[in-house]
Amino acid sequence: MAKKVPDHETFCRDRAVLYHTSRVSLLGQLSASIVHQLSQPLTSILSNAEAATVLLEREDPDLAELRQICADIAAEDR
Repeated sequence: MAKKVPDHETFCRDRAVLYHTSRVSLLGQLSASIVHQLSQPLTSILSNAEAATVLLEREDPDLAELRQICADIAAEDR
């Protein structure tokens, strides 16, 4: 039995589906990258803020360490 050769219309439809799938995949990868780029510094800022809170609850907080934490938080903005 001879193998059926797809016609031009089928080829164009399949190509359009492939292009669409590629674009959707690329958008997914781009979205994941953006989420990572936004969440990573926010996680670091939250960790530093929590550490500063713990230090501030001490009877005699280490001001030099608190200054460093504040500098780290400010640096995350860049």
